[in-house]
Amino acid sequence: MKKIYLIGAGMGCGTLTSAARDIIASAEVIIGAKRLIEGFGGETLAEYRPERIREYIDDSDKKIFCVLLSGDTGFFSGAKGILEALDGYDTIVLAGISSFAYFFAALKKDYNDTRLLSLHGREQNIISHIKRYKSVFFLSGGDKTREVIQKLDFYGLDKVKLYIGERLSYPDEKITAGTAKELADTEFDALNAVIVENEDARPEFGSIPDSAFIRGNVPMTKAEIRSLCIARLNLSENSVLYDIGAGTGSVSIEAAQYLIDGTVCAFEKNAEAISLINANKAKFAADNITVIEGTAPDSFDFEKYPCPTHAFIGGSCGRLAETLEILFEKNHGLKAVVTAVSLNTISELTSLSKKYDTDICCINAARGEKAGSHILMKANNPVYIAAITEKKQ
Repeated sequence: MKKIYLIGAGMGCGTLTSAARDIIASAEVIIGAKRLIEGFGGETLAEYRPERIREYIDDSDKKIFCVLLSGDTGFFSGAKGILEALDGYDTIVLAGISSFAYFFAALKKDYNDTRLLSLHGREQNIISHIKRYKSVFFLSGGDKTREVIQKLDFYGLDKVKLYIGERLSYPDEKITAGTAKELADTEFDALNAVIVENEDARPEFGSIPDSAFIRGNVPMTKAEIRSLCIARLNLSENSVLYDIGAGTGSVSIEAAQYLIDGTVCAFEKNAEAISLINANKAKFAADNITVIEGTAPDSFDFEKYPCPTHAFIGGSCGRLAETLEILFEKNHGLKAVVTAVSLNTISELTSLSKKYDTDICCINAARGEKAGSHILMKANNPVYIAAITEKKQ
């Protein structure tokens, strides 16, 4: 019976556990990325792809194999994919020393309450996490690290404290500390990890006052309606929201603060509105908003942009039915919220109720305004809000 050990190789040969060394010494074949298996005697295979490892073990007459994985097997590791590929074999997993454990120890810090992320082969809303958590660690690379630091500087988060660990545990290990402004133009090694400390971090939930947005001559969904629409969307942290007819971007901005692992695609055709969305995006450091110039549904590109889970339609240029049809064709489980103030759109919503499950409410809001020593209530336009899903079969 063949036995395969998946071993966390730590941060380099110097950080292998004694248990790992003993098993490696008894193995007939050592498998792993080239930099991990260098220096070990006996038969080795420079390979990290799960399917290739499976093929090799299937064809080999050896009985004991070690698969080395960098860092720890449970921290953004290839162990999961290899275990799936080796289904049916006798496998044993040994933990290693992770890069974050090593890095925090080197700085004499603990990592309680730290958000752990990775930019290796994946997209993450790093800026959103840094705004929300006082301590964030992420695996990165030279260009990625510089990009994040420059974004922090651009979004006014230039005073957060950063620690960049390059080639951790190797003889040429280097740890650099500084603010985003101080490090914005620094080059870093491809092998690095980053710790960000933001003393001003806090979760951002709730309604944003209308006065906080940069305004122009573009209509904006007001705070009372905006909050109700977002509540009716019932977003999750990883939702993908299409904001169609985004205007000043008020719905996009307020929704983006919930979507720490999600994204907003803001569709808008008006040049002034696009400028306002970008200005508000910069003001609120809403890096998870992608602004797309064009009219829906013509500007939908499902190969370029992620598939929507939710849609808010504040303006459809008379193409509401067509837009909804394409969105629901792409995702049958999509939840849409549509606002209407004109009789034409209200009539269209009524017609759509024959095809979709449509829950419509009408909101009449008034705001207090000072008039001398009195406060008078000034009525806003009535707004119809429709939550739309596909009809259940």
